[in-house]
Amino acid sequence: MRIRRNSSVLHALRWDLLIAVVILGVWWFFSAFEEPTLRPATSPESYGSRPPDRAEGDILLLLPDTPSAAANSIDELDCSYAWFNALWREFGSFSTAMTRDLSPEVLAGRQVVILPARVVRSMPPAGVQLLSDFANEGGQVVLEMPNENWSLISGVLSDKKVSRAQQITSVDGLNVHGTLRNELTGIPLRGNLIQAPPLEPYPTGPVLLEVDSQPGWLQLPTGKGQVHTFLFNVGCSLTALQQGTPAKDMSFVPGDEPIKSSQRANSALLKARAPLADLLVRSIFERLRHFRPIPRLWLFPGASSGAMMMTHSASRDPRAAFAFAESAKNAGGTATIFAASDRFTKVHAELAEKLNVEIGLHWIQGFTRPPVVDPVGLGAVRPIEEELNIDQQFMRLNLNLPAERALRVVRLEDMRVQNNWAGTFKQLAASRVRLDSSFGPTEPDQWGYIFGSGFPYYPLDETGLPLPLLEQPFVLHSDNMSQTRLNTLLKDSQALYHQPIVISLPSNAMRSNPSAGILMAFDQAFELAKKHDHWVTNLGEFMDFLSTRRRSILTSRWNAEERTLTVTLNLVGTTSSTLEKGAFAGLAVPRTFENQEIISVFVDEKEVPLKDVATNGANTDRIISVPGGRHTIDVIYAEPLPPTLEP
Repeated sequence: MRIRRNSSVLHALRWDLLIAVVILGVWWFFSAFEEPTLRPATSPESYGSRPPDRAEGDILLLLPDTPSAAANSIDELDCSYAWFNALWREFGSFSTAMTRDLSPEVLAGRQVVILPARVVRSMPPAGVQLLSDFANEGGQVVLEMPNENWSLISGVLSDKKVSRAQQITSVDGLNVHGTLRNELTGIPLRGNLIQAPPLEPYPTGPVLLEVDSQPGWLQLPTGKGQVHTFLFNVGCSLTALQQGTPAKDMSFVPGDEPIKSSQRANSALLKARAPLADLLVRSIFERLRHFRPIPRLWLFPGASSGAMMMTHSASRDPRAAFAFAESAKNAGGTATIFAASDRFTKVHAELAEKLNVEIGLHWIQGFTRPPVVDPVGLGAVRPIEEELNIDQQFMRLNLNLPAERALRVVRLEDMRVQNNWAGTFKQLAASRVRLDSSFGPTEPDQWGYIFGSGFPYYPLDETGLPLPLLEQPFVLHSDNMSQTRLNTLLKDSQALYHQPIVISLPSNAMRSNPSAGILMAFDQAFELAKKHDHWVTNLGEFMDFLSTRRRSILTSRWNAEERTLTVTLNLVGTTSSTLEKGAFAGLAVPRTFENQEIISVFVDEKEVPLKDVATNGANTDRIISVPGGRHTIDVIYAEPLPPTLEP
């Protein structure tokens, strides 16, 4: 009887229920037009991988045989590939090999062998002996944080007592002066420091550099060669400066929300006028060239002092960005425009072609404007909007571009990244992006090299492997841009630092925060770049230059008796919209050796007048410009002066 009564109630209310369902359906139907449901995007992730080995080069970098376990903190991270980034940037041409492949044949013809901390600690006794013999016979060996297995050549008897490395406190042994001395002192470090007793600075003792007022870098003669021992983790210190310094575990600030890239930077670098990570690297490599003149591929085409790249991001209508680009063209420059995929048309593509502008993707994620979506539904009823991930935005924008201008570069909306070590980098690497330019000073009171360098680098994932993606920092952005700051960066780059200067000037800069200073800096940028001998280019061309520079092959022989450095070079370059003959790296050789100048230079047996051989601003290199292809270059240094006899 109870069931029958319930059935009667439902039967009596059936029309009421039907009307309620119809009303809900009508409400849902109309609300779907007004505010569709957003289905958030998910972007796939990639992982790091080992770059192919190169057999040719004066410098050999030994790398781990296998990836490490994923790190839960930067102190657990394998930073071996930070040395790869440093050599890729500073030398261009160098060789790599896995530890298990170490042999006398692999060492043949090498001048320097570099062993990162993980390689040092996993090296079997046979390898230790082989490298000890290499040093005794005249080679140079670089050891990062060696253990007792290396005690016969490293100067380190035990690595059991360690402390936390804080900063460089003295560079007395390097015998550097002025600006370089001031900038090196105080560079923040990361990782452990092997404790060591006080020792005298070089040349009285072996200490080139002190960390936390104790020895940090030792130079020790071994037979005919040299051993350089680092008691702190150079690789992780460089990685923390460039990729960001986690506050806890592998995150940067409390919480899980995306953060601005500048929040990852070391707080000591938020107004860094000097590229501190590069200065540390260059002090190391320059020291290796004191023992034997080691050539390298110059950092820029020919003998250029640096490069400058102007970039504009447009999250909405890109017309203002094209107005900036037209002014750049009229000033003899070029630009990169980062466009949103839903606001860029074939008309814009034609304009980009006319102005010779590079187009990159502005990856929209809904931080400053509605996300890029595709409506989902049937006919006029589209109750769902599906957000497009980076791959889909990439494809949509690419459809409007000609094949020869296919997308390769990207910038993140509002410069926001995941609050973890490598999540955003892994998403970018999984797409077809080859270079991102989202790291730099984003606030009005920040400017300069807040990530330690103006050069791009390969980010490391949690296993320490490099991702197939370059991160290109910028040094000025919107509100922090001024003519004075730009002129300072360009002038210092020409005279000392030799850097790529990337400027981020959003298309809405003059609308969101009108400033005469910003406009004056932009108007003078290209003239100032040329005045300070900087190659005016765009992000894609600079990436192509660095890529072809890496494919070039450079080896050398030193004849001590004849004081002659013979360089064999197969130089590869790329085209450039602003360099008629293309972008080919110059050959940089030490300006002096044993305090003696170069007296003559021959390229393919033809003497080159020394007045045609440039000197870099830092006064460390002479730069020889040669066309692409195979060359033999002989550089002859003056004989050392005879020792002075005391009366």
